[in-house]
Amino acid sequence: MGKERVLITVKTYPTLSRKYGETVCTAAVREDGSWVRIYPCRSAGSARPSNTRSAAVTRQRRSPEAEGYSSVVTEIESNSDHRKYSLERSLRGGEVLCKTDGQPDRVLAARHQGGKEDSVSQFLLDLSGLGTKKARINELGKTRPLSFRDIARLVIIDEETVIKEDSPVLSGQFTSRTVESGVFRLLLTGIDDSSFIVKEDPKVAKGRQAGKVELLEGLLKAIRDRLAELRSAGRSITRAAFNLALLRLCIQDERPFPNFVLIDSPLLVYEEPDANESSFPQDIKKHFWESVKTSFAEAQTIIIENSHQIPVDGTLAGANVVLFTGNEQGRRGFIPQAGAAR
Repeated sequence: MGKERVLITVKTYPTLSRKYGETVCTAAVREDGSWVRIYPCRSAGSARPSNTRSAAVTRQRRSPEAEGYSSVVTEIESNSDHRKYSLERSLRGGEVLCKTDGQPDRVLAARHQGGKEDSVSQFLLDLSGLGTKKARINELGKTRPLSFRDIARLVIIDEETVIKEDSPVLSGQFTSRTVESGVFRLLLTGIDDSSFIVKEDPKVAKGRQAGKVELLEGLLKAIRDRLAELRSAGRSITRAAFNLALLRLCIQDERPFPNFVLIDSPLLVYEEPDANESSFPQDIKKHFWESVKTSFAEAQTIIIENSHQIPVDGTLAGANVVLFTGNEQGRRGFIPQAGAAR
């Protein structure tokens, strides 16, 4: 691949990679105005303290592939009654139009509005059986309506998150720890925090919380110990297994849950091991694909992975495998070329 001049616009906070060391994901603009993603990119210099973050605000240009399109449409099928809904939104932003057969069209707010039914977040929560659930936000027992963002981090795992050593349940943000713990408990037990009564005595509330935190920390310690044992097999495959296991548990126990999981690149980091590392066991990869194919007939699992990680021995026969190549050998991308056959 030849060199080209680009303008770096955004860098993520550095993360540790088993293969590449300390890396960042970088966005840049080419001289022709198009966007390019650069990953992995080794982080230069030492990282800032863990309690700091950097952000850059840029005006994103429209992708060339979006020319000829004015809106994007997503179709969702309800797991309870198999009713199909289409959600349509302008590429320029705005609200979302929801359509389904036999019912009037609805306009859904793109931003979550706690307690209001006409938002995309509330619509997705209702489909997941979580529409009336509440989450506790502090030690005094104060609660708020659940947001789909509270659930999204457990069902949509990007390629950077999937390799982190951090807890798959907690984001690490102190202010959201109580909510995240409550959401995980809700998915495991089906019981939310709506029954909590706000106590005026902070000592009572603190004691109650301490007992629950102690129980949760015990569970998380067991998870961390297990993750440490499996670290040689790879953090990303373990993180993927956690989220898939959570999906399976909710299905088996008929817990309210979005009936899908999307995981980006759970195997890619092990494609080319360093000289001092052993190759990733191929039988684990094979069992991973077999499990994804056979264990979730009542749900949808979406795995985005490098083509070299896709088995060619028939393991995925019958599964819907879509090849994205950027050329004529497969699908060009999520946005088909305007005027091309679809």
